[in-house]
Amino acid sequence: MSVNAVHTAQLLLKVGDGADPEVFASPVLINMDRSVSMTSNFSEVEIPHPTSQTTPGSILRFVRSVDYTISGAGKLHEDDLADYLTWIKSGASKNIRAEIGGTTNGGQFIAVAFHLETFELTGPHKEVLEVSISLRPVDTGAVTTGALS
Repeated sequence: MSVNAVHTAQLLLKVGDGADPEVFASPVLINMDRSVSMTSNFSEVEIPHPTSQTTPGSILRFVRSVDYTISGAGKLHEDDLADYLTWIKSGASKNIRAEIGGTTNGGQFIAVAFHLETFELTGPHKEVLEVSISLRPVDTGAVTTGALS
């Protein structure tokens, strides 16, 4: 049986333009290096061992919520700078769509409105500036997922 590995080029972050209908574009600025992280937040209950005080007990975990973080990095494109500075200063959210995989092999998407959490510019002397961002969802309960088509 062959394995259908997902190439890094098949993780694409797209930013919505807010129009109706909304158009999503994938800026190079955040698609050189990118990640999507999903984290379960738990409540825990420790249960003592029923017959021995010296034997470790067990821990029951219950998922309270799921959180998402999207991050991206790339070379700074000067035309994008004003848009990202305005976004972080405004506190506004933008619709983001993370597409994972392709349309023929079970690819999926994650989409929701995200706040721009961090916007960082770095770079060594006489190089092109690098930019890295992280995004956090406005409402994790509103996250949609589905198959790419």
